[in-house]
Amino acid sequence: MPIDVGPPSFSQMKKRYLLPWRWLALGIFCCVVGTLSTRGQSLPSSGLERPNVLLIYVDDLNDYIAPLNRSGLVAHTPNIERLMARGTLFSNAHCAAPICNPSRTAILTGISPHRSGIYNNRHAWNAFIPFEQTYPVVAKRNGYKTASAGKILHHVAGFQPTQIWDAMLPFDDRAQQGIAPKLNKIDGLSSDAFDWGIPPGGMEDMPDTGIARWAVDYLREKHERPFLLAVGLYRPHLPWYAPREFFDLYPPESIFIPYEGADELKDLPPRGLELARFRVKDTQLIDAAGKRKEAIRAYLACISYTDALIGRLLDALDSSRYTENTLVVLVSDHGFHLGEKEHWHKFTLWKQSTRSPFIIAPPNLARPGRTSDAAVSLIDIAPTLAEYCGWRDLPEWDGSSLCELVRNPDRREPNRFAITSYTETDHAVTTREWRYINYGEGQEELYDQISDPLERYNLAGDPVYRTVCDQLKQHLPAKPAKGRPHLENFRFSEETGRWTPIDATGR
Repeated sequence: MPIDVGPPSFSQMKKRYLLPWRWLALGIFCCVVGTLSTRGQSLPSSGLERPNVLLIYVDDLNDYIAPLNRSGLVAHTPNIERLMARGTLFSNAHCAAPICNPSRTAILTGISPHRSGIYNNRHAWNAFIPFEQTYPVVAKRNGYKTASAGKILHHVAGFQPTQIWDAMLPFDDRAQQGIAPKLNKIDGLSSDAFDWGIPPGGMEDMPDTGIARWAVDYLREKHERPFLLAVGLYRPHLPWYAPREFFDLYPPESIFIPYEGADELKDLPPRGLELARFRVKDTQLIDAAGKRKEAIRAYLACISYTDALIGRLLDALDSSRYTENTLVVLVSDHGFHLGEKEHWHKFTLWKQSTRSPFIIAPPNLARPGRTSDAAVSLIDIAPTLAEYCGWRDLPEWDGSSLCELVRNPDRREPNRFAITSYTETDHAVTTREWRYINYGEGQEELYDQISDPLERYNLAGDPVYRTVCDQLKQHLPAKPAKGRPHLENFRFSEETGRWTPIDATGR
């Protein structure tokens, strides 16, 4: 059944009933001015007045890229930096949840996990949230063609319904997973996919290359209407397989462990320690095999492989008729630990897990190549697309448009913050200056983002910072939704693209 979002707030009522009159007056004015300003000028080469959208999802990409790097380990990413040079980078962007399914669901639907109850990879989002809530359906309703290729939503079968897209290259989970025998030669890791190395074949044989190839072909087609193309690249998600040329970018002797020897767990509350030690056996096995640097090298190689595919997409766009009229967005669903806090995965509320590379590059940005350090959420993507594309008849989205911050990254918005939820009781609040984590039952963490960007020193226990904690605590969800029943309680219908409950008789 659809989620109950509760009665609209005053601000929502104001947007729904008062603002349309203002927009009508403003629209009439803009139509007159727009007609005068474009008289005698040619439209972009696509012939389409509204911008197209190229939305690039990357999976498990952390901050080991030059514009964000804090550790000293920097991936070779010329194409990500090329995109940054024509857009705005959000250096303090955070996911709604540090797990694939709830993070991607929040981006797609504009609903925060603490409101939807979608917290983990076994919550079937399309059992509870109507398709009309998603940005591709909003785009279609506003006259856009929509297409997706690769991993846009989580890769469980039935989580990526074809009904919300006009064209779709389905994601093949099996093609991306581990091969036998394991290349890293470590037995006992938490999954067969926890592997790394150079697979057989070359770059053109990799599944992600096929995803990029499909998207490149789409950009070369002639489109009579504006389009929204979402492209989901799987790497650097595990397994860390990449062609040899990308491993060659990182000589083994150049790899180091920047956090080695740091006592990062000394001041964590019990729940923080529990998250840090989740799948701790993986850390122990990697260290026992002496392969921590080897694993980091493979992760960096996968970033560079994905960057090369991003380059293909940008090349195709730049050589197409749509180059002057396309909004490009690059985002990762969340970050990833590679030993920080003695942890090898996501599934935590620290910055290494929640921070996402996030670039917005609209057409003809007046001052590109700048950075905003405002705390923003990936849930802001849908309303940002809506403002740039002029979409109307919008659902109630939790985020807010970032268009003004894209144009003016130095803009100060002191009340802006981002919320990340791991479960209904585990939440983080991030501002420009602070990161506050609350696990319930009085368990807290507080980090100074300015003086302690690596989050080494938990200040929550210091009475000096009690007022800061109490202020940030006010931003926590007041009544977070309970977690939804898991997908084992539902049956998926290919015809409708939705999950329906299984009754007591098993039907």
